[in-house]
Amino acid sequence: MPRHKINSTVEPHVAAALAAFEGLRDALLPTLQRLHPYDLETLTDLIFRQSRWQRVVALGGTQKTIDLELLWFDWMAA
Repeated sequence: MPRHKINSTVEPHVAAALAAFEGLRDALLPTLQRLHPYDLETLTDLIFRQSRWQRVVALGGTQKTIDLELLWFDWMAA
């Protein structure tokens, strides 16, 4: 937790934000653990797409050597 260097205190808004993040994490963990593998793969794909990564292979397939193959695509340079 980030603290002030001199008095070693934590700002109330920082403590509240960290507590909210921990609550969100604790609430999401059981949900993610119960996802079907295909749903987890779809969620992973959506997360990477928002970060400008693109899948090289189609969803739902199995491969012997890799779990996920991604390609960086810079939309601004295209």
